[in-house]
Amino acid sequence: MTRFIFLALCFAALFATSSAFAEAEPATGEDLRPYERFQPPDPEDQIVCKRERVTGSQIPTRVCKTKRDIRLEQEASRRSMEDMARQGGFKRGPVNPITGDN
Repeated sequence: MTRFIFLALCFAALFATSSAFAEAEPATGEDLRPYERFQPPDPEDQIVCKRERVTGSQIPTRVCKTKRDIRLEQEASRRSMEDMARQGGFKRGPVNPITGDN
């Protein structure tokens, strides 16, 4: 008997909540199509991990950077090499630390 009353109350609660949802405001167009608001991740933000050996160590370490960071480091290295070549840093040979001559 108590099970019957309990089941009846559960069904009454279920119908009461379903009718409350039916009376709610209709969803807007934005709510119906969330996939249209999805922005794919920027490929430059993808993380790339590789194993590198640190100078002076035989144990490789795992280094993780974004593709953007890798590209910026490569551009900075290239600019630095171009600046050194433009100033004649490669063609001069060793410099005497005392006199500053070649």
